[in-house]
Amino acid sequence: QTFGTAEEDAYRRDLTINSLFYNINTDAVEDFTKRGISDLKSGKIVTPLPPKTTFIDDPLRVLRAIRFGARFDFTLDEDLKVAAACDDVKNALAAKISRERIGTEIDLMISGNQPVKAITYICELTLFWTVFTLPAEYEPVISDGCDSKSYSNSL
Repeated sequence: QTFGTAEEDAYRRDLTINSLFYNINTDAVEDFTKRGISDLKSGKIVTPLPPKTTFIDDPLRVLRAIRFGARFDFTLDEDLKVAAACDDVKNALAAKISRERIGTEIDLMISGNQPVKAITYICELTLFWTVFTLPAEYEPVISDGCDSKSYSNSL
């Protein structure tokens, strides 16, 4: 079995803040992406590789980015937001990731310290109907007075 390098592993991670390594031999944190420490200090959620590439590879990473952003009150990177809202990423999330795995991420968001922020991110990234799917035969009834502004104000 062949193993990759620590640097290759760092770039395969979901987020730069999760790509930091602690070297027990040197007693130092290693930042192979050269962005993990600065993103952690500045409170930014960024992917090590281009976000669309990262999300298509594993679409659950979109929800992990949202969860970590909400949990730590960090800002989602603009390129990350564009990629997360992309139809290709939404379709991959719906097709490749089981409802159970999505549910686990949602449970972690809701039980976290900032559930409203997590749901707000989901809505802002137009992921709501991808994440919270209804049975095909279900016809939702939306009140005439219900719109996105009313929804936002209720949060």
